[in-house]
Amino acid sequence: MFRSNSPFSCDTNSHTGSMRSNGYSTMDETSSEISNLSRPSAKSIYLQRRHYAAAVTKMMEKNQYRVEHLFTCDLDGKDLSNVRDCVERLKLLDQMGRVWGQNMMLEVQGANLLLSDIETKEELESISLSHILELNAVLNIEGFSSLLIMSVQLHRKPTTIFMFQCEEIRADYIEKDLKRALANRFEASDFSKARGQRQRENGELDESKVAGPPEDYEEKEPAPRKPPSSPPPPKAYTELQRKVDILNHILNDVEVFIGRIAAAGAKNLKKNKKKKKAVKGMPSTEEFAACLQKIKYGFNLLGELNGLIKDPSAADFVHSLFSTLKFVVPHCAENLPQTIIAPLFTPQCIRFMSEEATPEEDQLWQSLGDPWNIPSTQWPEDDEDIPTYTLEFYDGWQPPEVTAASEPESRQESPEPSPSLKPSHQTSSKNEQVALHLWAPATCSETEPP
Repeated sequence: MFRSNSPFSCDTNSHTGSMRSNGYSTMDETSSEISNLSRPSAKSIYLQRRHYAAAVTKMMEKNQYRVEHLFTCDLDGKDLSNVRDCVERLKLLDQMGRVWGQNMMLEVQGANLLLSDIETKEELESISLSHILELNAVLNIEGFSSLLIMSVQLHRKPTTIFMFQCEEIRADYIEKDLKRALANRFEASDFSKARGQRQRENGELDESKVAGPPEDYEEKEPAPRKPPSSPPPPKAYTELQRKVDILNHILNDVEVFIGRIAAAGAKNLKKNKKKKKAVKGMPSTEEFAACLQKIKYGFNLLGELNGLIKDPSAADFVHSLFSTLKFVVPHCAENLPQTIIAPLFTPQCIRFMSEEATPEEDQLWQSLGDPWNIPSTQWPEDDEDIPTYTLEFYDGWQPPEVTAASEPESRQESPEPSPSLKPSHQTSSKNEQVALHLWAPATCSETEPP
């Protein structure tokens, strides 16, 4: 019995229906020839199916699979202490519309597991098989039908969790194949170690280490030693790269903060709300103020980066920050945004925001009061009410010092993100710009402001 969705299936009803009761076709010779040309022969279909089966078998033997990378996170021993916590975080991000997936190839090559781009074959990440602690397949959970979870630990670093959606081949099949590859790798390693141990115990030596020199050997003077090479000079770090790195960290911190708000709101949804009370687990007023200050700082940076980054552009990030404000402001204390004076907006930032804001965003912007609408040049220089502001990040990161002059200003395309794969806090290379999640407008209907 043939599958109805076979790519090589042919409908023979019309052919059968065209036969008379006497067994002769009603079509003339010309139409019959055209039909024979357009319809592949049975042997052609059979050979194509054999080729297809061989290709699939070869792909399976190579431990090569097409997957969608969804999310990567580190176990911190607090909110994320195990794999289950990471899955719950992924489900929450999916409900918020903040999962940014990337299709890629996952394959075993030698002693490494490679993640590579499907079209360009560019290597995205290489993980030693010896660093893989655990593989798990989770099927038919909320939002995801076939989830492959991989736990990786590098030398003395926190465990990193990679999560993939597997559509073409189910996650449990991929899990079995990868575990088999890991077992084969470990067996080969154990055999090599055991053989070396037996040689040491039995006094066996490698003949090449004890045999005398060959008969035609001539003693030569040892080659002069090369002086140790000097370490390579540090990479240049421009002011533009510094601004991009600061923006990356601001957006990372703001995203973490939004996750805390959403998580606190989701936990309190099922409680009786006849009496309006403060939501348990919601960040404090001081933490809301710190988040709003980072958003203001981010707007200032986007004013400076306008025209220097694209895909996503500075304008794209402006709309994302407005979406973030739309979500954060209803959850914070009333009139708190109107008290956030520092950092003051630069005239360049005000001008850029005015050009890009939609009517809805402009209405939100104006409602935040003078600290968000008056540029720094119009504030009195001796105003003692303007506090100083020092940017601080959750991970303690501090911007490195600039070591080179910025290149001539030009629009440069941002690289494709390594999926997050997790956001990178490393210094960008010369042609690399913002490699971040471009947030969709907040759709956290499961949370309500207190």
